[in-house]
Amino acid sequence: MKDEFFNEDGLDDNYDDIVNETKQLRFLTKEHIGKPDTKIDLTIAKPGRGMVDFNDGKGPHLETVILWKEAGWKPFIVRPTNAVLIAQILGTRNPREWVGCRIGLWHRPDVTMAGKITGGIRACHPLQPKNGGRLRKPQSHAIRRKPPSPVPGEQKDEPTP
Repeated sequence: MKDEFFNEDGLDDNYDDIVNETKQLRFLTKEHIGKPDTKIDLTIAKPGRGMVDFNDGKGPHLETVILWKEAGWKPFIVRPTNAVLIAQILGTRNPREWVGCRIGLWHRPDVTMAGKITGGIRACHPLQPKNGGRLRKPQSHAIRRKPPSPVPGEQKDEPTP
């Protein structure tokens, strides 16, 4: 998946303040969340798109960045997998509509990058208990079990009148 997932027309072009803030601070990492399988819930204050330099020698990249309402949390770079998860959780692909919404961020030890297990952050529903970050659908019906089938050659006891 690529960054075309986002509706760029839905965002303001003036997001220089996000880029400047993220250059001064470090981005949110799995270590900021805590030990593996730790989950935090945060409220989105401002999402935006801007050029961010990872200092990897490749130059600046166009990225979606989220700032949080809760004090003390670093800005979060939303990569394509988390973008899809957040869109599914919030019901919209337009980051402008994410403002004020809560999401969960999960330190998942099984996240892979370039074919290697590195661990990372995955978005999940804020009310979601631990289950790998996927939203479970509640079961609306009870499971019916079949009565055990009779064993061949075994006689059934018939009630006597």
